[in-house]
Amino acid sequence: MFLSEKTPLVAVDIGSHSIKLAQLIGAKNRFELKNFGIMPLKEGCIVDGMIRRPDEVIEAVTTLLKAEKVSTKYSVASVAGEAVIIKKIQVPAMSEEELAESIHWEAEQYIPFDIDDVSLDYQVLNPRVKADEDEEEKMEILLVAVQNEIIDSRRDILLDAGLRPVIIDLDVFALVNALSL
Repeated sequence: MFLSEKTPLVAVDIGSHSIKLAQLIGAKNRFELKNFGIMPLKEGCIVDGMIRRPDEVIEAVTTLLKAEKVSTKYSVASVAGEAVIIKKIQVPAMSEEELAESIHWEAEQYIPFDIDDVSLDYQVLNPRVKADEDEEEKMEILLVAVQNEIIDSRRDILLDAGLRPVIIDLDVFALVNALSL
């Protein structure tokens, strides 16, 4: 799905103690804050980043959306916690096509979860890392993996609250992206 820069989005942060939301509106090469709100969660709704009581979280999101009169259905969210792995690794130098085919296998040695239970992404940081004479040339990769259960639970909460999730990002990347607006 492609959205224009003028499409209003609401950012929903499902934290361990509260739900926070912010709606920004594009206005003349900048963004303006249209809505912002915080709704406390009952203890035990989120434990170690995992949603344990989804009905209560959905109710909190829905209540907050109504209270802040959020008009858009398009939403973004982020994930964090122990189920998120970010690791800088080195792999043998190869083409983008070869890397795309082999990253799954390369990642297995760094991910402490079943590789079939994670969403995996990567970014080439340095395509050529100097190697000693007796070593093959390497490339530096930023490897990111998130347990699917975490992504799915965030997506399901947003959908059940009547929103349309368009982006679910890592919290650190979401913050960097927000600051670059």
